[in-house]
Amino acid sequence: MNYPEKESELLQDVFRHKIVHLAQLQPRVTKNNEIFAWRYFHNDREKHLKIEELNSVENLFRFNVSIYSLAEDIATSVNGEGGYYERLNQKQSARNNFETAYGQIFE
Repeated sequence: MNYPEKESELLQDVFRHKIVHLAQLQPRVTKNNEIFAWRYFHNDREKHLKIEELNSVENLFRFNVSIYSLAEDIATSVNGEGGYYERLNQKQSARNNFETAYGQIFE
């Protein structure tokens, strides 16, 4: 999705495991001795993926996420020009990776 590395990792830490396995989000994430609280915005592209320092002494930050913007970015990364669907149709390696990942779901 062309997100910066740190913001991508934070999204994964905040959402992935919880949605896929527990359906319960964590109020904070610790990464490299930094503590991230997160804040939800329904539809605010300007605040999406912004990291705000809350307390420099305690290494405390707020990670802002716009769910609508995230959903748009996911759709674009799959269906947009150069997106996953296009790569899947054009590259055998992408199809091989898909088959491997899909097979792991049922192992």
